[in-house]
Amino acid sequence: MQAPPVLTQRDAFREHLRLLRPKQWVKSFFVLPAPLFGLAHAQATAPKLASLAAAFAAFCLLSSFVYAVNDVLDAEADRRHPTKKLRPVASGSVGVGSALSLAGGLLVLGSCLSAAAGAGFAGIMLGYLANNAAYIFLLKDRVIADVLSISVGFMLRILGGAVAVGVEPSSWLMICGFSVALFLAFCKRRSEVEIYRDAQAAADVRTVFRSYTAEKLNLLAGATAAIAIVTYMLFTVSPETVERHGTKALIYTSPFVVYCVFRYLMKAMELRGEDAAETVLKDTGFLAAAAGWLAAVAWILYGT
Repeated sequence: MQAPPVLTQRDAFREHLRLLRPKQWVKSFFVLPAPLFGLAHAQATAPKLASLAAAFAAFCLLSSFVYAVNDVLDAEADRRHPTKKLRPVASGSVGVGSALSLAGGLLVLGSCLSAAAGAGFAGIMLGYLANNAAYIFLLKDRVIADVLSISVGFMLRILGGAVAVGVEPSSWLMICGFSVALFLAFCKRRSEVEIYRDAQAAADVRTVFRSYTAEKLNLLAGATAAIAIVTYMLFTVSPETVERHGTKALIYTSPFVVYCVFRYLMKAMELRGEDAAETVLKDTGFLAAAAGWLAAVAWILYGT
C-alpha cells in the first residue's frame, strides 16, 4: 500500500465530504411519496412539515454514517476494486480514525433528528440501521438476499415519511414502492458487474458476482422494471386510491413513470461501475420527466 497523500486543508475537507457520498442523499427523497399522497386530504401543518424535514435529514446523515463505517470495514477489499480503490479510506486520503470520528458525529446528529421526528420514526431508523448492519456483515455477499436488503432500506424510507407526518400509506403505495426498490437494487448490481473484465475477476472482488452475471441481471432488471410500471398503474386505478383521492386522473401520470423507469434501466446497462443514481441526476431527460410527474401528481391531488 502506498503512503497516504499529503493534503491541503481544502483537499482534506473535500475528501471527508466525499466520504459522506452526498450524491446518494437523493435516495432520501423516498420519504416524500407517502406525505405527497397522504397530505392531499389532511392539513399540512408546520409541525408536520418540520417533522418531515427532520426525517429527510436524518436519513441523509445516517446513510452517510453507514457509508463511512462500511468504507472502513471494506477498505482492504476496496483496494482490489477497479474504482472503489479511489474511495477516501481505501486510498488513504482519510484515515480510519478520522473516518470513524466523523461517523460517530453523524450517528449522534442523525439520532437527534430521528428523535425530533417522533418516537415512531426513531423506531424505523433503528430498523434502518439494523438492516444495514445485516447487509454489511451478513447479506451483501448472498445472492438475492443482498438485493432484498437494499430494497428494505427504500421501504423503510417510505414508511419513515408516512410516520413522520402521521399518515397511513396505502397498501398499493407500499407494493409499488417495493417494486421500484427491487428495480433500483438490481440496476445497481447491473452497473457494478459491467466494470469487470470477466466473471472470474468480478467473483475475486465480490463473491456475490459468482452468481450474478450481466445476462442474469439483464433479465432481473428488465422483469422488475415491468413489475414497477404495472404496479404503479394498478396503484393509480385501484378502488382504494380512487376512493381516497376522489379522482381517476392519476393514471395519466403513468407516461412520466414509464419514461423514468426505462431511462434509468438504459443508463444502468450502459454504465461501467458508475452508480446509476448519480448519473441520472445529470440526465436532463430523466430530471424533466421526474419533475413532470411531480407537477402532474401535485396538480391532480392539490390543484383540483
